[in-house]
Amino acid sequence: MTKNPEVESHQESHQEHDEEWFSQRGITDERVIEALNEIPRQSFISLGDDEDGEPLPSSALPPLEVAGKLLQALQIKEGAKILEIGTDTGYLTALLANLTDEVYTVERRLPLAKLAEGRLEKLGIEGVEILYGPRLTEYALNAPYDAILLSAVAPRVPTKLKSRLAVGGRMVVPIGEGDKNPEIICIRRVDEEVFERQSLGQLRFSSKLGDILVELGVADRDDIELAALEADASGKKLGEALLQYAQIHERDLVRALAIQRGFKLAPVDTLLKISDHELAYSVPRAFLEHHQILPLVIREGRLSVATVDPDAPAIELARILDATDVDIYLVTSAEFTRIWDTILEGRKPRANREDNLKSRVEAKFERILRAATRVNAATIHIDNQPQGSRVRFRIDKELREIREFFLEPAEVAFLIEFLKMEAHLEVLEQQIPQRGRFSWVREPVTYHMNVHIMPSIMGEQLSLQLLSHGTESPTLEQVGFPEDIIETIDELFKLRRGLFLLVGPRHMGKKETLYALLRRFAANETLKVAMLEEDIICPIPNVQQSLIHPEVDFGYREAMYEFARFDVDVLGLGEIPNPQTALEALNVARRGMMMIGILHGKSAHYVLRGLREFGVPAEALANGVTGILTQRLAPKICDGCRELYKPHSIDLKALFPNGAPMGFKAYRGKGCAECSGTGINGQVPVLEVLPMNDPLRRGITGDEPEETLRRIILASGGDTISEYAVRLVREGQIPLEELANYIPLKPE
Repeated sequence: MTKNPEVESHQESHQEHDEEWFSQRGITDERVIEALNEIPRQSFISLGDDEDGEPLPSSALPPLEVAGKLLQALQIKEGAKILEIGTDTGYLTALLANLTDEVYTVERRLPLAKLAEGRLEKLGIEGVEILYGPRLTEYALNAPYDAILLSAVAPRVPTKLKSRLAVGGRMVVPIGEGDKNPEIICIRRVDEEVFERQSLGQLRFSSKLGDILVELGVADRDDIELAALEADASGKKLGEALLQYAQIHERDLVRALAIQRGFKLAPVDTLLKISDHELAYSVPRAFLEHHQILPLVIREGRLSVATVDPDAPAIELARILDATDVDIYLVTSAEFTRIWDTILEGRKPRANREDNLKSRVEAKFERILRAATRVNAATIHIDNQPQGSRVRFRIDKELREIREFFLEPAEVAFLIEFLKMEAHLEVLEQQIPQRGRFSWVREPVTYHMNVHIMPSIMGEQLSLQLLSHGTESPTLEQVGFPEDIIETIDELFKLRRGLFLLVGPRHMGKKETLYALLRRFAANETLKVAMLEEDIICPIPNVQQSLIHPEVDFGYREAMYEFARFDVDVLGLGEIPNPQTALEALNVARRGMMMIGILHGKSAHYVLRGLREFGVPAEALANGVTGILTQRLAPKICDGCRELYKPHSIDLKALFPNGAPMGFKAYRGKGCAECSGTGINGQVPVLEVLPMNDPLRRGITGDEPEETLRRIILASGGDTISEYAVRLVREGQIPLEELANYIPLKPE
């Protein structure tokens, strides 16, 4: 914490302020004032360093008074252990190290982490441990901390970080979203369980653009204030208003932004001269157009880009192209157009360029999708690892690694950015999970999939749920329903009213069954059939399929009543998410509409009990529910290698304590090329159809306990799900060991 020669060598260009200046801005801590005056900001915001004149990556430092208020709120004592989240270029880190001798700082962006490391080392600042890459999570090992500072704006106070505070410790977090100035929140840990929260008000984190323009002598204060007022009134960006109302030349605005953000400036001819004109073809054109950014060249792992937007995702583009650092050249609109036309419009990429990243990734991704479709994979997992990726398919509930596919780190980064763009996700967001939907046309096939991107210390991980590949929904027969079950369902549906429930655990094929049921209804041209869901898996012939949008007040409840007014005869619900939605569905069904909905739960009696316990009136259930179909999935024995065998007597006794059914037999798959030697090929539904009969109605309205309802269901006739599973074993459709999931009959 003593001054060193490196820091002192920068003092000539470093402006110091007296205590009165700081006091007027609410900063009174003498140690903080000393640190602010000692640490040279120019070392972290200048356009070049002392050796090679290269600019810093895209970054803006908080104003001096903001930095002071953040540090003062932490109340740092000598010898305190500090954690900083968001090293950035290292300015706040240097200030913290001036106040104590043990600072741990976390930076997720590798280029900035390395840059900050070099800056701090150059200034001779010690006592700082920068955690990045594989070491990101090490901060947890050094807890508890006397103070924690989040240098970047967060949407909320991180709960996990609060637990890392020592008793009496303080955490300062800037909270905000969008362009609003963040609110500074100070959290103090009173004891193990109690935390105090205090707001320090809103603070501006970056230097004002207008101040820089005034200092450059290209605008006066009145013009800046007028432009700011017009920007507020019109909703325009300040830069646009400055060009229009303050008569600022775009070139001067670009200069001011470069100073504010630490960007580079260069003539267009120079940029075109250094450019690799093939590089831009390695990035989705939609990404470049949307963000108004162009990659120019990569030299020794350092990417140079040109952009008109100071907030363009330059670091993200560097990650796509596997660069470790980035130089940002800010240009005017006319200059950007000239560069764009020269690189992308003036010529075409070489057709035989084998190392074109875009072509490589699209070709590999298409091969992965075709292979997954061929083996009926439910999900594709692309596990991001430092040396590349591992591709795995979920087939018949198990993950299987597909070793023929391998994506290099740059290819994984490109694929994730491509999917984010196509699924309308936030391209720059890497800290929270994101989900979306994506359809990809590759003639003659269209692939429909759910995209799920999950952050991790090894990079973003990718999961793709295959919804369909352009085919129509299957029929009940194609799903695996036998003729007698279909006849029972048809008999129930003759009423064409009430609520029919599809129940069972998640991921058991209920959505596919719902599609098949609606397709069966829609074959009757006298009926109008519709479907409500969050994700459309595939088209259903003659069914009006609609997506819910709760964010605009078109959730399941609103949509059900709207379709009731729309004169729909049969309405399918992709999910009944809660008891309130179930009650609303029962109310709508009372108007004469047939409702078919998915409700997640183990069994029929479990679902009935749960709905009653959560407030759905017993009378509404008894008179509104027409039937319940319970469905699970079991692995299907391969038809190509199925063989009859005699099970061991111990296995039979465990399954059938009172003796196996007369004539019982079992089959197994011995393994063949068709099933890759597993003996299993696909899945088959295990079913139970329960009509709502009089005994069951009396049990529901009489508020009978769950065990009584279960006995009523067992006595209601028809195969229980356990009996149906035995039937599938005897028919050679599922392995004997699957019966352990259904029998012997025991209360659940």
